Amino acid sequence: MQSTTPTVASVILSQMAVWGIKNTYGVAGDAIIPLLDALQQQNAINYYAVRHESSAAFMASAEGKCTSRIGVCMGTSGPGLANMMNGIADASADHVPMLVITGQVTSDKVGTEAKQYIDQQQLIQPLTVYSSSLLHPDAAPTLINKAIIEAISKKGVAHLSIPKDVFSL
Repeated sequence: MQSTTPTVASVILSQMAVWGIKNTYGVAGDAIIPLLDALQQQNAINYYAVRHESSAAFMASAEGKCTSRIGVCMGTSGPGLANMMNGIADASADHVPMLVITGQVTSDKVGTEAKQYIDQQQLIQPLTVYSSSLLHPDAAPTLINKAIIEAISKKGVAHLSIPKDVFSL
């Protein structure tokens, strides 16, 4: 029997839909599999799978430039975010509202030398108007809304890092 309680992943997607977000771009990776599963369970937001995270970020930036709507890209932990940096820098330099959602290692591995762990906030900070880690399910609506508001109002890149296990809570 499936739980009727919404997961963090589904809450994030429903809030994105409320804001009128129609598209997101990304590369599948271990740390965002629960989010990709939630994307498949809904119809409001299209997911465009690309071959490289840099392409996802450039596509989100281009959507923001061409439509005046917030662009959204997503990637996995470690190299996922690192590979998106050129597209993120493009959006940042042109003051394009963008939401970057990255998976992270499981919450018990954050801050350790776990494979694919990097301090995502430290890496992305010079390019963002907002960056936060979502570490508890109750914070999901507040943090996704704050990230979107910051990106739109400050015309820049907002980032949410979410540990893989938290997406499913």
